Amino acid sequence: MSANIEITYGGTSIYNGDTSNALTLPTSGKYMSGDIVIAEAASPISDVLEENEWSVISKVAQAGEGGNYWSVGDTKSVALSGNVGTLSVSTTLNVFIIGINHRDVNGITFQGFKTTDSGMIDVCLIDSKYGSTSSDGSKYFNMNHWGSGSSPYNTSYGGWKGCDARYDILGSTNVAPSGYGATPTTSRVGYDAGTATATNPVANTLMSCLPSDLRAVMQPMTVYTDNKGNSSNTAANVTTSVDYLPLLAEFEIFGARSYANTYEQNNQTQYAYYSAGNSKVKYRHSSTGTTAGWWERSPRYNDANGFCYVRANGSAYSNTSRGSGGLAPAFTV
Repeated sequence: MSANIEITYGGTSIYNGDTSNALTLPTSGKYMSGDIVIAEAASPISDVLEENEWSVISKVAQAGEGGNYWSVGDTKSVALSGNVGTLSVSTTLNVFIIGINHRDVNGITFQGFKTTDSGMIDVCLIDSKYGSTSSDGSKYFNMNHWGSGSSPYNTSYGGWKGCDARYDILGSTNVAPSGYGATPTTSRVGYDAGTATATNPVANTLMSCLPSDLRAVMQPMTVYTDNKGNSSNTAANVTTSVDYLPLLAEFEIFGARSYANTYEQNNQTQYAYYSAGNSKVKYRHSSTGTTAGWWERSPRYNDANGFCYVRANGSAYSNTSRGSGGLAPAFTV
């Protein structure tokens, strides 16, 4: 049976031909036709995103039917518990839909975060080093943790795919970049996420703080980024990486290029949430009256030390890779 047929079930048995073939679903509501085959495990689909389990959201999303039930901007609460680098978290925040079937790939893409109160304030995670720099290897929210007191400081070599934060802060990949544990050099490379990245996450990362039912249905994302860094602005340096919890790229947020490699946008599309004109301003998760800048995955095109960044006022900018900034990553189910 086609998985995109919706069946509304009101609590009576469904049967074909005679009552000996009757099948009673466990709960009244909307189902996808494929659920009838495994009725004992089926769950109804609610038009209110928050009311659905992640397994149900994923089933609808992977069938390409997310837009028939939910809308860009809809939210679902997520309990975060554990350590993200040096930050201890124990809180519940909302993630929100920024794209449905983005770039014609079945799935629903979410971004973090919004508060769960009635105001639903846009927030990013920040740590105790926010607004300051570090080069001693401490796991603060800087893109690369190791550097020196003078040039080359913490470089952008290796770009997004090879940066420290992708591996040891976000847990978007479970494979450390080459030369991990030292200042990135021009030979730095990163690696695609393995299939167990979400289900067996790197310790003390944001991935490890997500609930297991969400991690179980997270899908690998193939994203395009400048993965070279080092004042890069050539087409050849824009390549793919497989990620589970990536930061957004500059063009995916702004729909325009200011500081990223000119050629990134050739393989990127602005997410629907931002093309609709929603605010790019985020506040600190720990102090919702104070704005904060947040990281993007795009390296700065004319600076061997920087990555693109959303300023606290919501405008495009860049920041040194040794600076601690806010985290607002994305994922797909």
